[in-house]
Amino acid sequence: MFGCDYYCTFCIVPFTRGKMQSRSREEILKEVKNLDEKGYKEIIYLGQTVNAYGIDNKFQYDFADLLEETVSLVKNIRWIRFTSPYPTNFNQKQIEVISKYSKIAKHIHLPLQSGNNEILRKMARRYTVEQFLDVISQFREKNEYIGLSTDIIVGFPTETEEQFYDTLSVVEKVRFDQAFMFAYSEREGTKAANYQGAIPYRERLKRLYKLIEVQNKITEEKNREYVGKIVEILVEGSTDKNPLMWEGRTETNKIVVFNKPNKDISGKFAKVKINNSFLWGLEGELIEVESD
Repeated sequence: MFGCDYYCTFCIVPFTRGKMQSRSREEILKEVKNLDEKGYKEIIYLGQTVNAYGIDNKFQYDFADLLEETVSLVKNIRWIRFTSPYPTNFNQKQIEVISKYSKIAKHIHLPLQSGNNEILRKMARRYTVEQFLDVISQFREKNEYIGLSTDIIVGFPTETEEQFYDTLSVVEKVRFDQAFMFAYSEREGTKAANYQGAIPYRERLKRLYKLIEVQNKITEEKNREYVGKIVEILVEGSTDKNPLMWEGRTETNKIVVFNKPNKDISGKFAKVKINNSFLWGLEGELIEVESD
């Protein structure tokens, strides 16, 4: 997909990339088939609001259809990922398809942005906190251990301290595995850049640091739950900081590092026993590697 039709008041994307356009089914599946035949193990469907795929074609063929047809098409590809979906574009059909097939990775990046309905309205986000939480609940009802990450902005114009604490409350309730957290910054050309009621920069940072403190504690707790377990990862290669350590990711998008193997296993699936957990991810020992 290209472009975006949502015009969130803090975002410049619709003005720089134009209106949303879904690529044709035939073009996408031809590309996927080509990658599958070359032996690729993972693909990622990308779109500014990826689960709105097909809306510009009146949903004659939608995102759930694309995912389901991809599953039936591929043989070598084992994980199908996508990012970033829009909360209220998820419908029952999409949730059912994502939950049903093992080839669709059980990780959802679902931007929250704010945990207060008034701030969401001023951001021109097309959902309420209650609708957001309902989507989370539906996914967790079908996939208890699904990985969840999000985006959050604090210090948006007019945001009161009470409204900020509403966001903290949602974060504590959902318990995201990971969050990309930002202090609001004005972007020239966006509607929000002209809003009255700007929050002082120091206050924005204060709120950001508090949010990071809360989320980091949750992330560390959730990562700790993996210790002692054996997880499957797709090996990516050596880490940037230490060539003697290799890394990969789990289906739920957790980073896992382990000692350098005696041969190149990048691009292969492997099983790792987790011995330690950290804020950034997991550390373990290599147990098994898929055969050639």
